[in-house]
Amino acid sequence: RYPQDIAGSNHVPLVFVLSLGKHDGVLGFNNIHIHGPMAAIVKWILEYTKVLHMQGDLLGKLFWKFGDETALFLSRTILPPLTAGSDSPQQQIKED
Repeated sequence: RYPQDIAGSNHVPLVFVLSLGKHDGVLGFNNIHIHGPMAAIVKWILEYTKVLHMQGDLLGKLFWKFGDETALFLSRTILPPLTAGSDSPQQQIKED
């Protein structure tokens, strides 16, 4: 049953990183958005470690295993995504 079997809840994390130039970007995790150079740095780290992961490198594998589990945990507990029509994460939790 997707997404329950993967995420352990009825929703998956909403994650994105958008490049707006070499030193600018937008990073989103559920309802949190970070703009500017910090997002560009995180995007570079994600790209670099994903390439390592796909090459079979241990650092890349560990980074993504930890990162995926952390994103799922945070989305299940303290930072759930808002659903259409809800005003707060607490309403989302009550609906589950």
